[in-house]
Amino acid sequence: MFPNRWALKIKTEPAEEPLSADDIKRHLRADAGTLSEAITETPTINVASSTGISTGAGIDIMGYRIVANVVAGAIMAGGTADIHLEESDDNITYADVVGSTFTQLSTANQNSVVEKEYSGSKQYVRASGTVAGAACIYGVNILKFSPYNPEDDDIESFITVARDIVEGHTGRRLITQTWNYYLDEWPCKDHIKIPYAPLVSVSSVKYTDCDGTEYTMSTDSYIVDTKSEPGRIVLQYDGSWPSVTPYPVNPINIEYVAGYGTSTNVPKTIKQAMKLIVGDLYENRENSRDTKYGELKEIPLAAKRLLANKRVWM
Repeated sequence: MFPNRWALKIKTEPAEEPLSADDIKRHLRADAGTLSEAITETPTINVASSTGISTGAGIDIMGYRIVANVVAGAIMAGGTADIHLEESDDNITYADVVGSTFTQLSTANQNSVVEKEYSGSKQYVRASGTVAGAACIYGVNILKFSPYNPEDDDIESFITVARDIVEGHTGRRLITQTWNYYLDEWPCKDHIKIPYAPLVSVSSVKYTDCDGTEYTMSTDSYIVDTKSEPGRIVLQYDGSWPSVTPYPVNPINIEYVAGYGTSTNVPKTIKQAMKLIVGDLYENRENSRDTKYGELKEIPLAAKRLLANKRVWM
């Protein structure tokens, strides 16, 4: 149980959604009107005569399916080009993409196109090439594929609504977000249950006395239990909550982080439930009431079954 008087306020909104519009459009089988509308081609390394090492520009690929192609021109005798993809979360720090090395360019395959599909989960991708022996003419393009649909804006909104429904139904938070949990009094027990699982960390426990002076509770005086659901702040053995005359309104402020992480960490069953909810919203967007009882329509039964084992019982 939570205290009688408490409040919650989100501090940091999730940076992404558990599903992309592309995920939903594949689920709905809503494809593009034309192929040209669905594909955007952007060079990461421009076609040129190269020697030594060339590092391409980072391309933002969030929400797209990606194919990279190497356009090979003339390769001088004895020349080779080894090219691979690199990925990044911030377009600053890059790492090699495992299994992304293209077929080596040489005189045997000059004037050709070599393709490689990217199946990672980072926001940015670029190419890097190393030429040895003699000059090679080549370039690398990033093809971003996103089926176009005239209802794209609605689909994006449905994804956010579906996440909100799932989070409300399960008592969880899917993508990492920061919350402030306000209490009017310390509990009589040795622990405080933290709303919304999974609890990742507690940033601080602060309290304000009747004079308006704010204090921060020492992290040595409590343990953060991230294994329980909901998570808890537990006093150390023989510990006690601070003894002050509290400020009249929201004197205790617990700042914490909850969520699975990024979209790749959200369980597949939850993602599938979201797809079913979005599909229901998409097909029945005007039907908000149960036709038999005249009550507000609940989420699809199949989605409820998928989420049954994910609910956090308070």
